Amino acid sequence: MYINAAVVARRHARAMAIIELVARIFLSTIFIAAAPRHFTAAAIAHAAELGVPLARIAVPLSGALAIVGGASVLVGFHARWGALALVAFLVPVTFGMHAFWRLSDPVAVHVQQAMFVKNVAILGGVLLVAIHGAGAIAFD
Repeated sequence: MYINAAVVARRHARAMAIIELVARIFLSTIFIAAAPRHFTAAAIAHAAELGVPLARIAVPLSGALAIVGGASVLVGFHARWGALALVAFLVPVTFGMHAFWRLSDPVAVHVQQAMFVKNVAILGGVLLVAIHGAGAIAFD
């Protein structure tokens, strides 16, 4: 049986391009879906209660970073810069809003620890986009 290496390589490249696109869709969804809440009084009040400095400015700014970065990664337009915007969003949010080590209630510790680790995992995905770019199916 003869296997054409060029055909196999093209199929592999096509499959990888589709997987990269699906991964970007999955990764960006959390930012785009959650961002609108950052423009509400409830979100600003919650952040202020947690001690976020200048919450009236910081929370909407974080929402803008989430929307712009998430959309950039989603469509693959300047995805590396969009991913860096998401890094700028994730680092302060992760350490400021999910600081489980400051809590004493075991249930709250568990919830915030899970949220913290989730954000760290997402940060890993965002850093991969920042390093490698959007992939083959993108506007870049």
